[in-house]
Formats: sequence, C-alpha cells, structure tokens
Amino acid sequence: MMRHLALFVFLLCLNTNKTRPQTDFDAFSNRFVSGYKKLHLPAFSLGYVQNLQSIQSIDSVRLQQAFFEQVQQQLKGFNPAQLTAQQQQDYQQIAYETGLNLERITLEKEWLIQANHQPGDGVYTPSRTENNGTHTS
Repeated sequence: MMRHLALFVFLLCLNTNKTRPQTDFDAFSNRFVSGYKKLHLPAFSLGYVQNLQSIQSIDSVRLQQAFFEQVQQQLKGFNPAQLTAQQQQDYQQIAYETGLNLERITLEKEWLIQANHQPGDGVYTPSRTENNGTHTS
C-alpha cells in the first residue's frame, strides 16, 4: 500500500512538472499580449517619413525598451522543447517581436538624441549650398 502511494505521489510530481511549464508559458504569453497592447505602438508604415514621425517620446521609448528587455529575460526561463506545438509557435513569435522591437528602439533612441530629428523631404535632401548651386563636387 505504501509503495502504491509513493508511486502515485511520484507520478503526480512528474505530471505536475510537465504541465507547469505549459501553464506558466500561457500566463507569460497573456502578460506579453497585455503589456504589448498597453504600449500603443504605431503600425509600421512603408514610408520612412511616416515611421520617423511616429516615433514616440524618449520616455516612451525607454518604457518600451524596459518592457522588451524584461520579456527577453523571461523567455530564457522557458525550454521550447517542453512546450506544446502551439506554445512553441507563440514562443518563436514573441522572441521575433521582441528582437525586432529592441532593434527598432535602438534606432529610435539614436534618432531622438540628434539635435534636429526631423525627416527631410526624401531619401536625399541636398544641403543649402547645393540648392544655391555653390557646392562643387
């Protein structure tokens, strides 16, 4: 009888360890979606001028950075091999979104620290001397 009870407890522990990472990941995934929505990130545009104009304040960008760095750290706590197929797909998407946003944030911070961070009229905006015809190449 004691042996059966010990076996039952052992199997219960094994079963709990299997489902815990899945349950934890579902909670993490839900927190990610909720936190992502709270950032109110603008949609990416095909026009670079619109993308530059949609950059938020430096405080907002720093808040975004803190969120995505925290997500990046939390992702390290999960072993994708222990997740279901759907959770593995979510894991990969969250990891991709996190990396992409951290790269965007790095570029936006560089843009924001420039003295005059206003986009020009096109990919190439000639200097005033070039407009006056005084610039020689």
